[in-house]
Amino acid sequence: MFSLHCSLTRSHLLSQCQGVAWDFVEALAAENRKSGSVEVFFWSELAAADLSAIVSFGRSYGASKSGECTQLDALKEADFIFLSRAMNKHWRKTEQPEVTKKFDDSVGHLGETFSAELRAIESGQPRPPNALAHMAKMNAAGRGPGCPMGHTPSEFEMLSNLVGFLAGVGNTARRPGYAPYARLLAFVPLVH
Repeated sequence: MFSLHCSLTRSHLLSQCQGVAWDFVEALAAENRKSGSVEVFFWSELAAADLSAIVSFGRSYGASKSGECTQLDALKEADFIFLSRAMNKHWRKTEQPEVTKKFDDSVGHLGETFSAELRAIESGQPRPPNALAHMAKMNAAGRGPGCPMGHTPSEFEMLSNLVGFLAGVGNTARRPGYAPYARLLAFVPLVH
């Protein structure tokens, strides 16, 4: 029974990953038909974000199909501002209010997305094996009278880990057009 369950969940996971790969290939073909050339780095980063989401919480963002990933954009925006703040010890005094709002909105969007995924998993929504479900299971197993919220990982740690997983994709290029050869590395999971 266990091997049948593992086989079915692996099959579902493989199916989702293949879906991302097909969406990626179709996006490249459509762009090529439209303009005669393809910016593969842009699309590979979106495909990498989708694969990260599948591994992280068992479903794709749909970025390879739609051509956008608001979570990846939010991460890049927050990361850029965070790094700017790190270079300016007086950022609290000098940062423009609209920049602070962009940062807060970006971090809020990531928090809302990942919290919603955690609630979906905790409510029993069927998903293939994924990192967030495993972390939630470990948290639930660590709950008891002395630790009603669960010992490790805490909800904050789970959500922080998801940001880290997505950051692995986002770090291939901090800003659009930066280090295009590094962005190509985001394509590696599809090749193997």
